[in-house]
Amino acid sequence: MVKKLLNRIQKNRAIQDLLLNSFWSIIGTFISKVLLFLIWIFVAKILKADLYGEFSIIRSTTMLFADFVGSSIGIAGTNYIAKYYGSDNSKVERLLGLFNLFSFILGLVLFVSALSCSDIIATNMLNRTDLTIYLQVSSIVILVSSINNNQYGILRGFNQYKRISKINLLQIIFSFPVYYLGTYFFSLKGAVGAYVFYNIIVCLLTRFELKKLFCTLQVKPSYKNCIQESQVILSFIFPYIISSFIVAFLSWYNETRLVGLPQGYTQMGYYSIINVVVLIIINMSFMVCAPFVSIMSKYRDSNSIYLLEKLNIFLPLLVALFISVPLMLFPEIIGWIYGPSYTIENIRLISNYMFFFAFLGVYRQAIARFVAVKEKSWLYFGDSVSFSLFSVCLFFYFYHYGVLGFVWGQTIACMTIVLLFLPLYLKSDILSRHLIKDSYLGLLFIQIILVFIFSFYDFSFVARSLLCIAILGGNLYLFYKKYLLSIKKI
Repeated sequence: MVKKLLNRIQKNRAIQDLLLNSFWSIIGTFISKVLLFLIWIFVAKILKADLYGEFSIIRSTTMLFADFVGSSIGIAGTNYIAKYYGSDNSKVERLLGLFNLFSFILGLVLFVSALSCSDIIATNMLNRTDLTIYLQVSSIVILVSSINNNQYGILRGFNQYKRISKINLLQIIFSFPVYYLGTYFFSLKGAVGAYVFYNIIVCLLTRFELKKLFCTLQVKPSYKNCIQESQVILSFIFPYIISSFIVAFLSWYNETRLVGLPQGYTQMGYYSIINVVVLIIINMSFMVCAPFVSIMSKYRDSNSIYLLEKLNIFLPLLVALFISVPLMLFPEIIGWIYGPSYTIENIRLISNYMFFFAFLGVYRQAIARFVAVKEKSWLYFGDSVSFSLFSVCLFFYFYHYGVLGFVWGQTIACMTIVLLFLPLYLKSDILSRHLIKDSYLGLLFIQIILVFIFSFYDFSFVARSLLCIAILGGNLYLFYKKYLLSIKKI
């Protein structure tokens, strides 16, 4: 059976590229994310719920400015470099110059803005003037993160997932002792200092790998004529920047309202420990399928695109299912990981909704990759902004429920937007009809909904174990039979 699969893979160049890049992406991501998860467990246990809530809102405030710039430029680098490298290298060099220059200038502007507004944010939004110094120190992450997300996007565009894997491992090796010792001896100050150190180390390592890559490929960023490629900023990056900023701001606004409740920072701590796992689910799914943007751009006119499109959406959902289902069926895992200080009565409700939300988030992430390849950024702008606005409105309605109302709003908003925008994605040819007609997509969603409902009832450990094994084993077999063995045919 395995030999048959390998023989079919050898006859499909697109799948070979995808599997090779995904292998290195998976290896680096799995090890680094597991170690990063251990870091967050140590930090959460040392700080306890209240201080961990403060640390989380500091990180969230910083990333409000950082992520929306870096991620938009990163995905542009991945798409356009993969599209033109090998056929128009002079254009690639101009794009490299444009992305580097734009990420640095915009990151610098946002860094200065965040530094100047730290006192206002701490006083008026977080109601904690003592957090001002932490916001000022961590604001350097904004500039560093903007530069580094761009660098990661460039590496993905050149399909350098082995290098990315190496960077992910090295950054954890350097940062793990700093995080643990800093938090243990200096509490919140140490955690914030380690957070800044972690981001700087990542940026330096990525920069070093990029310089080596440029020497190997004999390409270099061209700043002299990079303005010729400025239409990329307007047509591709600009919609991502606007939508990402609105999404990040509204999400942050929701979090500031949460910490404004009685025991708000403690509730934020409870939310954050689950959100760490949610982000790991989304990041694992992203890194497993990170090569899809560059590979689909490269083979967009090939017959292999049909299989690539199916794998782009089904593979990350399968990864999310394999992580979410055990956690939803066995919520006691969270209490076991973080300890008794994070054990509250409704932690099961919070975690179930958030893991269901994570599955929906992975689906929307797959849609974002289709949007990037087909260069229809404005439609995803509507999707992202609508989700954020709706989640804010719902949190106003559920506000008196605290953190539970917060996750209710997120989940309901995400479900609604997924359903509303599905016809638009079909009409715009972002989602191909062969994907929607595939019964496996519906089966994946039916399974996660049933597990979500099932998880609220007190079934025996044996019953939950049997259901978990049946779902995971059945999906693994079906995915292998239905798609991996169809490589040669498709």
